[in-house]
Amino acid sequence: MKILVFDHGLCTEAAIKLAEDGHTVGYHTPAYASAFPKCVNSAMGLGLKGLERVDNFWSAVDRADLIVSFDTFSQDELDYCLKHKKPIFGPGPAENLEHDRAKTKTWLKTKGLPVGPYTVCHGMTELIHTLKTTKDVWVKIDRFRGDVETFHHKDWLTTRNNILGPLLSSFGPYGEKIDFILEEPIESDIEVGFDGFVIKGDIAMPGLIGFEDKDKSYIGRVVHESDIPEPLCVVNDALEDYFTDLETSSLFSTEIRIGKDGKGYLIDPCIRAPHPPLAVELEMYGNFADLVTGANDTNNVPDMLDQYGCAVEIYSSESSEHWLRLDFDYKYRDQIKLQQACMIDGVFYSLPGSFIVATVVGTSSTVDKAIAECCKALETFKCEGMHHDINSLHKIKDVMIPAGEKKGIKF
Repeated sequence: MKILVFDHGLCTEAAIKLAEDGHTVGYHTPAYASAFPKCVNSAMGLGLKGLERVDNFWSAVDRADLIVSFDTFSQDELDYCLKHKKPIFGPGPAENLEHDRAKTKTWLKTKGLPVGPYTVCHGMTELIHTLKTTKDVWVKIDRFRGDVETFHHKDWLTTRNNILGPLLSSFGPYGEKIDFILEEPIESDIEVGFDGFVIKGDIAMPGLIGFEDKDKSYIGRVVHESDIPEPLCVVNDALEDYFTDLETSSLFSTEIRIGKDGKGYLIDPCIRAPHPPLAVELEMYGNFADLVTGANDTNNVPDMLDQYGCAVEIYSSESSEHWLRLDFDYKYRDQIKLQQACMIDGVFYSLPGSFIVATVVGTSSTVDKAIAECCKALETFKCEGMHHDINSLHKIKDVMIPAGEKKGIKF
């Protein structure tokens, strides 16, 4: 099958997985979406095994049998292809559940799901006024994560000194057009999520449930439908209704806090390939490519190769501005998942502007064995300015998982 992948550089490894299954894969990231294009935008995916770099998406659409996007901000392209009878796999209009937080909270209430206290501030002036008299809230925005990620507002003095300046600089006068969501914390020690496929609106089982130490690491295990903890199951049931209405075929993920009341609060729906769980999914799903290419076949059943998977994210102090050479033992290539990368003259590079350099994976029959496999590959990885937190895996194993089990999250 000829597959055209529309991406932004974060899901290159998923495209490679399709190629490994024998498909012809064209890999596109927007190369010239600027008055002054940069070469790095045309280098993503270049030289990586099995991928044909495609700079012009529309010139390649007619030659493709399937259009795939593992990320959001691809709705227009997928909608156009679908209207012209071109099969697709990707979030499509379902991505709006991730990108319009206020509407999503309203939708959650209509489904009878719990929603924590929140406030919507319309514009920067209202945000500043509210933050001056508010403590301990999480501030989130829709879509423009390149300007600011979710941040914790502890108190006005801290936010004014450390965060306000960059916010004002990034948004300028447009800041008055932006809605900010202020969420009060959900009292809970447990945050867990479901990661998996949805095929034509049906959530494909088995899937994964997992714990993440934010921006550091992840551990997940295989679950069958009967094994999903009740708070996660209730959320999945609601999402399945949403996906069914839109006939969605995509990867998706949830972040759920188990409240003191025992209910599952959906903090953030992720209607795309999640990171770092995607790196684990690529090694756990034995038929990953079949689930993508058979996006209209609800009889496709995931074939899981192991019971547990873990991942550690690697960062570099040099990656934001420089081309970064990546070195590792190639026998661990399947376990080392690159982002915004290319290969030139036999050398792997992370491109300037990268956030995460790589994610290193381990899978096995137990958590301890999965961590050991991850560590073997991680020990061979080298790049300038490299840093990671392998100890965060032990935090998940020794602290987060036991806390979850006390709340009925069997692991």
